[in-house]
Amino acid sequence: HGVITSGIRSMAKARTTRKPARLSHNAIQRASCPSGERRIELPDSELRGLRLFVTRAGAKTWYLTRKIGGRTIRVRLGEWPVMNPEAARKAAAAWLAGESSAEAKIKGKAPTLLDVCRHAEKAFWQGRVKRPDEARTQLDRYSPDLLPLPIDRVKRPEIRQRHADIGREHPTAANRWLEVVHRLFAIAELDFDFVAGNPAKGIDPFEEVRRDRRLSPAEANRLLVVLGEKASRDTDLVALALFTGARRSNLFRATPDQFDLDENIWTIPAADSKSKRTLVLPLDHRAVAVVKRRIRAADDQWLFPGKLNGKPLTDFTKPFAAILKKAKIKDFRFHDLRRSL
Repeated sequence: HGVITSGIRSMAKARTTRKPARLSHNAIQRASCPSGERRIELPDSELRGLRLFVTRAGAKTWYLTRKIGGRTIRVRLGEWPVMNPEAARKAAAAWLAGESSAEAKIKGKAPTLLDVCRHAEKAFWQGRVKRPDEARTQLDRYSPDLLPLPIDRVKRPEIRQRHADIGREHPTAANRWLEVVHRLFAIAELDFDFVAGNPAKGIDPFEEVRRDRRLSPAEANRLLVVLGEKASRDTDLVALALFTGARRSNLFRATPDQFDLDENIWTIPAADSKSKRTLVLPLDHRAVAVVKRRIRAADDQWLFPGKLNGKPLTDFTKPFAAILKKAKIKDFRFHDLRRSL
């Protein structure tokens, strides 16, 4: 998915645009930014508007540049060499074949906050974050009345008051909500030419107290009793989380080939880890027993399969709540298991 950005006037003197030429792999490989310049733009002669931006740091990024309503719009397509010239031309052609939501709104009236939210999901977050709809979920939960409003009608006093109202009982949630609003208006400034200012800017966040909930010895004993009553996918997932301290997302995407039961280790690939580094977790005898049981029970590629064939588990809210209720544990989240190891 491309990312749309408006032309930035302050950078106009810091770039050099070369004459159009066919951008081949070899030509791109040789391209470099001269000293004294921030970047150069290499137009492609085969597809009008397609350009490769080369920075002095060596980054090479594909953009589709268009004029809409007198304004320059840049659609970020991807990085070279991950995206080769042929793929960049196809991506640019796909954008040219239809009009993006941002372009349509620039031509007409001010977009609503929901319009900006949908655009952000498509252009910025889809395929890049685990929950691209998280911003919309936050707004829908705490400020559904703001979603249908044109962004030029969302004012700072309203945002400040809403932040205060949410923060009376949920200060951390209020800060996350404020971050979402700030991020969306920053996108509106870039992609929709919104110039009225960011209404979330300058509002002080609440002081946050770091959560330190963990199982007490009595709670841990009750939970272990429940987990040991009858083995199932749900009890095994909680048990493995408790015995390894693994994140929920890593448990959901765990596959049998990640486990070496001769060495008693679990290797989480970099693509699935939060730090984007390969993680190696040791397995004690209890974790090994759970993994062996799940491998025997698994009928597809996932250790904890979801409802749909061939798909991993994606939601564990209700099963986890049922297990906690049976163990008589209150005010406890799945992530708290990581502190209870």
